[in-house]
Amino acid sequence: MNSYLQSPARNQTTSLSFYKKLQFQILNEEDPSVVAQSGVAVLLNPDNFARPGLVFHRASWDKEVAQLEKTRRVHTQPDGHLVADPSGVWIYLKTTATPISSLPETGSILGKYAGVCLETADIQRSLELYQTLGFETDKGDAEHGWVACKNGDGMGISLMGPCCCPHLFFNPSLTYFNGGQNLPVIKAIREAGIPIAEEITHFNEEGVVDNVVLRDPGGLGMFIFND
Repeated sequence: MNSYLQSPARNQTTSLSFYKKLQFQILNEEDPSVVAQSGVAVLLNPDNFARPGLVFHRASWDKEVAQLEKTRRVHTQPDGHLVADPSGVWIYLKTTATPISSLPETGSILGKYAGVCLETADIQRSLELYQTLGFETDKGDAEHGWVACKNGDGMGISLMGPCCCPHLFFNPSLTYFNGGQNLPVIKAIREAGIPIAEEITHFNEEGVVDNVVLRDPGGLGMFIFND
C-alpha cells in the first residue's frame, strides 16, 4: 500500500487509544505505529517535525518533481521530497519502502469510508498537483467548486472550494457517508468516549444532531455524515 495519511503522535499511547476506541486495526504498534480500516491507513508519526498530511511511496519522483517545480517549491528530504498544495496540506513523496503491506477488510465504528476531503483556496491548482502525482478525475468539476480524484492505490481525494461547507474543516479529513443511518453511528462514538469537535444540525430541519466532526490527537479531521 503506497498511499496513506500521516498524523503527528506526540503521545503514541493517546493516539493509539483514540483509534482503538474507533475499532481501527493496529497494523504496527511502533516503529512506526500504523492504524487502518478498510479503505484507509494512518501512520502515527512521533517526530516533532511531523505534520498532518498525505504520504505517497514510489522508487523515484524525479519526473513528477521536475513538473511540480515549475509552479511551486519542492523541498528535498532525506527520504524523498516534501510539497504542499493550496489547501496547506503537506504531501510527503517518499522513495523508501512503504510500511504498509495491505489494508484490512473490516471497517470501524464510523461507518462507510468515502475518502479524504480537502478544502482548498485554489481548487484548479490543487487538482493539477494531484494529477501530476498520478490521480485521475473521478467525479465533479473544479469550476463548480467540487471535484473528486483517485489514484492507482484506490485513494480518493475530494477537493472542496472556499465556503462550500458550513462546519469546521480540518485539512485533511477522513470522510464517512452513512446513507441516512448516522444516528446509531453517532451514538457509538459517544459511547466510545470519543470527543466531538462539532455537532452539526445545519442539514436537519428539526435541529437534530445528525452529522458530527471529529479530530484525532494529531490534527486529522473526520467527517461523519449522513450522506
